[in-house]
Amino acid sequence: MNLGIFSAASGMLAQAHKIDVIANNLANVNTTGFKKDEVLFKAFPERLMARVYDNVVKIPIGSYDIAPIVGKMGTGVEVNNVFTRFEKRDGEAIIPFKKTENKFDLALDGEGFFTVQTDQGEMYTRAGAFTVNQDGYLVDMNGFFVMGDKGKIEVGQADFKVDEKGVVAVKDDLSAEWRETDTLKMTDFYDKRGLVKKGKNYFTATDEAGEKKNPEDLKILQGWLEGSNVNPVLEMTQMIEVQRTYEACQKAVQAEDQILGRAVNDILKTV
Repeated sequence: MNLGIFSAASGMLAQAHKIDVIANNLANVNTTGFKKDEVLFKAFPERLMARVYDNVVKIPIGSYDIAPIVGKMGTGVEVNNVFTRFEKRDGEAIIPFKKTENKFDLALDGEGFFTVQTDQGEMYTRAGAFTVNQDGYLVDMNGFFVMGDKGKIEVGQADFKVDEKGVVAVKDDLSAEWRETDTLKMTDFYDKRGLVKKGKNYFTATDEAGEKKNPEDLKILQGWLEGSNVNPVLEMTQMIEVQRTYEACQKAVQAEDQILGRAVNDILKTV
């Protein structure tokens, strides 16, 4: 394949992948606890270009040229990695916290994750829009159990509260005293780049995430929900840039194709 076509086509594929990621970020701009993704590119090795058959110097045993260096030429690009950003700030925008006054809504102010027992094993999430199932256990919006240090958290139909440390307490009917039942199982990791998205706002940990650790300086806010860290203005700006880059690569492919067409159809006719 012609090197010019290959380089431009690789750029088109990379930009197409990036626009898919941006579109997914924008689709989740209002999703509770969503963390945006970003794409990293890796360039293929560059080639050093020099003029040939220029300034030929003849010597007794032959000849050599002192062709000047023209410069370097890129040979294409590929997607190196898609990673998730967990920062509380995106550009100049701080992740919003929305007050709901719903006692089952919990937001995490700091680094860490809720632990949820799913049908595929233990997973982690920042989405704290919880509820109670028919058996009286605390579950997330997908119906999976929210885990405490002792296991599943049973609250029944009693009044329910969670303090900043994650201690769960209930008040039974006709009782004036709060009874502590469990503590939310909060989890953090040494390297969050080792976490993998599994859909529905869940993460799983790979070996690259390192060992689990207890979250530091983490506060739980009851009656609040954490917003996403997607800044729609920045995402739309990036989308426009990606579209223009894609169009430039597309025009480069068309130009290379026209050059090849002339080489085959016009130049060869004169030979």
